[in-house]
Amino acid sequence: MTVTAAQQTTARQDAVQPPPGGQPGPDATARFTLAVQKAKSGDSGGYVPAKADATPPAFHDYKAIGRPGEVGPDTIRYETRDGTKVIVAKATNPDLFDHVSQDFKALSAINKSEGQGYAIANDDAKPPGLNDIKLFSTEDGGIFRYETTDGKKVAISQTLTPELFDKAKALGDTWGRIHKSEANGYTLAGAEDYPKDADIARWGWPDELGPGLIQFETKNGGKFVVSQDINKPLYDRIMAKAEGTQQGQVDDIRKAHGLPPAGDLDVLGLKTDVKSDPDKSDSEPLTVSGLATKSLIEQYRKGVDDGSIAKDDPRAKLVRALEAKAATQSGRGIIGYEEGQGAFGGTWRNSDDKQTQLTAADLQDIIDGGDLDASLTKLFSDETIAKDYQAKLTDALGHIPDRAGLTQKLETLLNGKDGDDTSYIDYIQDLKGKGLDHAAQADIATMIQSLTLLDPEKGKAAAQRLQADSLTADLNQLVGDPSKVSDENKLQATKDLFGLLKGVLKAEGLDLPRRTIETIEKFVEEFVNGNVDQKKVIEAVQGAAKEAAENGGRIPAASLDKYKAYVPLKDQAGFLGFLGGLNEKGVLGSVGGGISLFSGIYQLVGKGGKLGDDPLERLSIAKDFISFAGASSHFIKTGDAIFSALGKGGLVDMLGLTKSVPEIWGSQGLWGKKLEEAKASVAPKVPAPDLGSNFAATMGDEIDKIFTKYDAGHPKPTPDTVAGLNGDDATKGVTDLLNGQIKGDAPKIDPGRAAKIAGSAVKVIGALSDGVGGVADIVLGAFTIKSGVQSGSELQKAQGALQVISGVAGGAAGAIGIAGLFGPVAAGLSAAAGPLFLVGIALAGIGAIIGFFVDHEKKQKATDKEGQWYKDLAADGLLQDDWGDKVEYARYSIHHYGGRDAPADQSLYDYQSAEWQHFKDTPQKDGSSSNRLDPKLHEGGSSSDKPGDEDKGGSDRPPRGGGGPGAKVI
Repeated sequence: MTVTAAQQTTARQDAVQPPPGGQPGPDATARFTLAVQKAKSGDSGGYVPAKADATPPAFHDYKAIGRPGEVGPDTIRYETRDGTKVIVAKATNPDLFDHVSQDFKALSAINKSEGQGYAIANDDAKPPGLNDIKLFSTEDGGIFRYETTDGKKVAISQTLTPELFDKAKALGDTWGRIHKSEANGYTLAGAEDYPKDADIARWGWPDELGPGLIQFETKNGGKFVVSQDINKPLYDRIMAKAEGTQQGQVDDIRKAHGLPPAGDLDVLGLKTDVKSDPDKSDSEPLTVSGLATKSLIEQYRKGVDDGSIAKDDPRAKLVRALEAKAATQSGRGIIGYEEGQGAFGGTWRNSDDKQTQLTAADLQDIIDGGDLDASLTKLFSDETIAKDYQAKLTDALGHIPDRAGLTQKLETLLNGKDGDDTSYIDYIQDLKGKGLDHAAQADIATMIQSLTLLDPEKGKAAAQRLQADSLTADLNQLVGDPSKVSDENKLQATKDLFGLLKGVLKAEGLDLPRRTIETIEKFVEEFVNGNVDQKKVIEAVQGAAKEAAENGGRIPAASLDKYKAYVPLKDQAGFLGFLGGLNEKGVLGSVGGGISLFSGIYQLVGKGGKLGDDPLERLSIAKDFISFAGASSHFIKTGDAIFSALGKGGLVDMLGLTKSVPEIWGSQGLWGKKLEEAKASVAPKVPAPDLGSNFAATMGDEIDKIFTKYDAGHPKPTPDTVAGLNGDDATKGVTDLLNGQIKGDAPKIDPGRAAKIAGSAVKVIGALSDGVGGVADIVLGAFTIKSGVQSGSELQKAQGALQVISGVAGGAAGAIGIAGLFGPVAAGLSAAAGPLFLVGIALAGIGAIIGFFVDHEKKQKATDKEGQWYKDLAADGLLQDDWGDKVEYARYSIHHYGGRDAPADQSLYDYQSAEWQHFKDTPQKDGSSSNRLDPKLHEGGSSSDKPGDEDKGGSDRPPRGGGGPGAKVI
């Protein structure tokens, strides 16, 4: 629904207008009340009763809504902007009554917020930044309200803008976690904070405070919480350290699953047959990424030197930025000197004969790390640089020994062989179970990108297969453990299924007594309307269904009595009538499986309501998705719970799957024979009455008719267009998967049915970004549905995953792998910024690569060139404000004292803080800075026993708790 701000405002203003001649009531909600006096006296005033199949108007189409019950019990009335006036009776159309009643609450909440000075966000609004919020609250009627630090007051309605509401509420939850941990002494790191690596002493586990948060401590006792939203470069740095701490555990888990070490299959990290120093036979071989980077920088440096690349060209800036990054990792040489007085006036430079190495700690005090990472992110997104690097990478791949063998190993890992294709999914599930979500995501991205780099088509196939299998694995866990499904989704699925059953049982040809049908109808309406304890009913139905499924589909009528205690006395007759009717016809066992399976699918997408606007649409999509899951190669091995619900419970027959998708569920289909074997293994303990026909099959026909009729009048469920990809493209990708074009073990399905199933599957995947955080979430996260996308659009977040399915992007999965150059965390980040990206991650090992290009010229020319390097970086905006004094102090102190007097892991400026402060405070004299030095303040020597030379490594025991600023939760 797209609603303009003007439409929203007009609708709300109209809705709160009193009727002509009427006066608004004393409270805010009274302003929504319609003129009903004529209706009460028998004059309808133009209102017509809603039909049983009427659907609600769009929210922005309301002109006014009356208060529920104002005309009479269980009624509500509304008027639309085109003049239509409707009275809804709960008894006639309970779904419509509930919907309009909820819309009344939403309008009331909006009106209340506006009355208190809050602006109502529209569809174009963006969620607030975590650092922008000062106060926030969640109000009745689905309203999230917040006040910004600059005094703006905004209200977000769940009804008007559901996606924006979910984002804002999640942000509020993050705020709450930060705020509550403040008591432990932590503070929230700001957007510009960028501590030196040497200052980071210990760190917490990934996401221990919740998604997008991590803790760290500095060597001087500072304690901080870092938010991914506020300071992504710093968050990524701490995450990389945390995951490095976990690597040993990950390696052990991988070994336990019989998988080869990740390093043996990470293409970008593999050694090539090219030596790092061609002139030395014993030099180390370059890795694939190292060779590609070295070749790229050689090409660009040559262009800079011969003038073919201008100084302000992005390629020249990349050379300088990479050299700066190398300096922050490995240090950089500098020639010490002092300016003395010349014999004939002026100054004379007295220089050392060779360079002295400034350490990484020194350079981190000169170079602005945050600005450097931001610059690299931008430069690696440059179209020319990306294209050039891809070419260098392709060349480097040709220097891998036994490329064909490596491709086969990766394909076997991801696709399996000899029928055993579950080990990799099991491994990912194991990582997930041990809380190593980020490690799992990085592993998936690394393996998929490695195969894609070697063979794009095989990489795409593996990515598609892994997505399908991960969805099946997650659904299986949800069906097998109902506690993982929220009460909201369980209730939604049960309501939808009961409503469907009510319609089916009323169909002709099912031969149920009229009294039984009326009893069932009444009970279902009471349940849907919330007039019985819904949680107790679901518990009772699932218990009875489980018992029935284990006894051939039926249980003795007397056994049903024990379930009546779940509901009040007044509802027992209707409840037993409902259960008895299902039991008599042999489909009671199917109902429990249906609740479990449908609620599991609803849980997969976060909230079942996202799948469709009405029960039939949701069930139709879920029904198709069951077929998609059935086509997964992991269905039998990792789908025990699903298979049990479908086979033993008879759900396949009840839903008509054998007829709608016989290629998968029919007797000769992919799983048909196995389902028959499963049903045969359940020996009926209760003789079944001779019904004269197969009721389950008849019900399946009726359900299929309903779905077919529904589908004929509605568009197929595909996602809206996203950047670079539309729903039809993604649907085609899943259709290819279903039709075995990815691997020859899928059934050949009728093209029309395959496209419909594919559209439903894509609908589920597109809504999965707020899912349960299971295996599918991790897999899709590696394909960009969760991580690294700059835009707040949910559809754009889904883009990467859908592109992998469709293959439209070609290298979407492979593009992720270029991140292997930038460290382990980046492997899980988005390719949305282009095939090359950094997103704030340090380039692992870049110092060693750039070291080959460090110029070792000496004396005056060398010192001038050194100075120009710093000046160029300053012009690029990559140096700290006091860089000039720091470079000057390094040169003068090194020459004056005969070396760099500071421990290797401590900055010269930190260790010599007293003299450095004097140097900053003292002006030059006669063109020389010698007078700015003070030997009395100078700490001599650089031995390892100097103060501050203690171990700075990460602790194996991460800090607990966190911190945050003092924002209040209202």
